Amino acid sequence: MKFIKFFVLLIVILSLAACTSSRYRYSSDRMPSDYQSYDVSKIPNAVPKVEPKSRQGNPSSYIVLGKR
Repeated sequence: MKFIKFFVLLIVILSLAACTSSRYRYSSDRMPSDYQSYDVSKIPNAVPKVEPKSRQGNPSSYIVLGKR
């Protein structure tokens, strides 16, 4: 009985430890370290442009995880 409790506790601890991995957590999507030196007033506004319609278009229905 003690062995089963120990095994279950070990599985729970290992599962929680796997969730805390931060190796790829902030790989490329983060604020620059020198963000205070940026002057956002010099960034030009986005200009919308007309894009041609796709050749195939959007399908009339989608299938996600086996559901339509």
